[in-house]
Amino acid sequence: MSLNALSKLGTSKKEIALELEVHVSTVYRELNRNSDQRDQLHKTFLSDKKCQKKHKDKAKKISLTPEIKAFIDSQLLQDLSSEQISGLALANGLPCIAHERINQYIGVIRAAKGNSISI
Repeated sequence: MSLNALSKLGTSKKEIALELEVHVSTVYRELNRNSDQRDQLHKTFLSDKKCQKKHKDKAKKISLTPEIKAFIDSQLLQDLSSEQISGLALANGLPCIAHERINQYIGVIRAAKGNSISI
């Protein structure tokens, strides 16, 4: 059974924890965070909505700044591979850029300009 169903049945927090195989504090925390304030019942849709909002509002790390993109572009013009560009960036003190991320960026360039790699 789900937390929502068990709480509607009036099951104790300890019994819910045993049924779901989690710690009692986890049950209390989930119920406190995601219960409707009007009727004090756990609402699954409310917890999903809060979770989606939290992830949407969370600051995202921008790994490819315009400066790093310009660096990658200049190295691609010299026919360097993504692994070489990654190593060169590290040697020049730029933030670490994984070669996989550089390959993703190359894919974006190719999609925007056709299949040609020229910048």
